[in-house]
Amino acid sequence: MNLFTPMIFEKDFHPNFKSILQNSSQDQMKTLIAWSEGFPDRDNKFIKEFQSTFNSSFWELYLYRVFREYQFAFNWDHMSPDFNLSFEGKNFIVEATTANKGNDERVNEWEKQEDIYNVFNPKAMITI
Repeated sequence: MNLFTPMIFEKDFHPNFKSILQNSSQDQMKTLIAWSEGFPDRDNKFIKEFQSTFNSSFWELYLYRVFREYQFAFNWDHMSPDFNLSFEGKNFIVEATTANKGNDERVNEWEKQEDIYNVFNPKAMITI
């Protein structure tokens, strides 16, 4: 699966995807491609979503890489949820999702000037 072969018009690229194309080194792109190795595109729209909506697809790839690294077993027999896993005799499911900016937020994460990786956004947190 080649994440960086355009599947949509450039005008429809998500700003985070566009930033990777414009600002990333080949090593960073190779890392993302390596994360996707063996990842099945069960609904034949993953690359388009990676290029157009980005965040949830990026998170899904990251989780896939983590689960692979820890040698979880994958069951891809069903279209959803995102991950049907087993590990050490335990079965569980994971739905990869992201919290987008709140309706009252003025700025998207790709437009913020501060270091967003060191700032918690309580509006994006799910609490139980």
